[in-house]
Amino acid sequence: MIELILLGVAILPFGILVKSKRAGVRSAAFLFGALIPIDFVQGVNSVALDAFRYVFAILIVILSHGGHRRISPLPALATFSLLTVNAIFLVKGTYGLQLDLFKPIVGLVSILLAFLISFRPWTFQPMLAGLTVGGLASAVDILLQYFGMPYIGMENTFGLRYSGLSFSSTNTAPLLGLASLAVIQGAPLKGACKNWLLRSVLVCILVSGMWISGGRGGFIAFSAALILMAITRMPPIATVVMLAMAGIYALTAISFSSALDALLRVEERANAGGGTPDITSGRVEFNAVTWNAFADNPFFGPPISELDLLQPHTPVLLLAVQAGIIGLAAALLVLTLVIYRLFCPSRRVGDKTLIRSYAVVILIVSALEPNGFFVGIGKTVILMIVLSGNLGLHQRASTLPQAKSSPPMTVAHKIRR
Repeated sequence: MIELILLGVAILPFGILVKSKRAGVRSAAFLFGALIPIDFVQGVNSVALDAFRYVFAILIVILSHGGHRRISPLPALATFSLLTVNAIFLVKGTYGLQLDLFKPIVGLVSILLAFLISFRPWTFQPMLAGLTVGGLASAVDILLQYFGMPYIGMENTFGLRYSGLSFSSTNTAPLLGLASLAVIQGAPLKGACKNWLLRSVLVCILVSGMWISGGRGGFIAFSAALILMAITRMPPIATVVMLAMAGIYALTAISFSSALDALLRVEERANAGGGTPDITSGRVEFNAVTWNAFADNPFFGPPISELDLLQPHTPVLLLAVQAGIIGLAAALLVLTLVIYRLFCPSRRVGDKTLIRSYAVVILIVSALEPNGFFVGIGKTVILMIVLSGNLGLHQRASTLPQAKSSPPMTVAHKIRR
């Protein structure tokens, strides 16, 4: 039954196309954004959800053909780098005959679609609105499960990690952070976001879901982006006061937070079968093992048979073991481009703050979480949009070239007529 409802939603843009091509593109962008934070719903095939994401992405590219703008060099460089990594990974898997080739092929398609979407800025505003709605659905599901009410998402892990409508909290938290920053900035829902009370309620729901999810990397990234957003919008004196208060809070809370974190990890590991408590959840050890495997095979990375044994907690090492030194260089190049966009954001006043905030989230999540924003069609699109430097908040939602207007009639023409 739920699959039929989703199928009807997927057909919706085609029905809207009968009335307006512009509305069809915007509806496809909204539905694509809504599915970015949604990977799992009880009773629904997860492969179908992923397939719908690609359908909507293809619709955005096809329906908005002919109205694209100038291509930014940053997404082009990132696309070339990531395509090279996936191509090497594909060749490596084909040669080794020990890899499911579906994964690198989907990676190639995802990167190409993300690049094509990145220079269609009139689709970004409805996409942000969809991301906000999807994030709210996931946050509400987390809150419902936390308070013992019926829910439709993933079951929590040991009562500590809540994934909501995704497979893991490490994927849920960063996306809820992006949705929260968009609502704070007033970007996605237009008229609804002008109401400060409604915006406050939406931010509370999103941040509460993010905090309860247990995705610390996403929450840290959101906090850093929020501080940056406040600094860029506050007077210098207020900025100094805020930083001083934040420093005092950090000094007084670090011992308590470390003790609490260690206690929670002891409980989690005990429930999982024992182990040594670790504040970093084993990230340091996993990354060290992955780096040693890369160092032993630096040119093309370790053999395919060893990849399943590695658990890198940063996409830099993930790409390094997939494609060797070229993968490492590609990951570092993409992160360098994000850093450039952080310091040289869009010239548009409304886009500048949000682009910087999103760049901070991408950088921190890429340092702490396994896939960062390098894997998956949804996150890759967000990466390319940030690199483009234009969130499209000041673009007209036009997908067709504007007709040339006739020059005004002069007095002489009027006399002749």
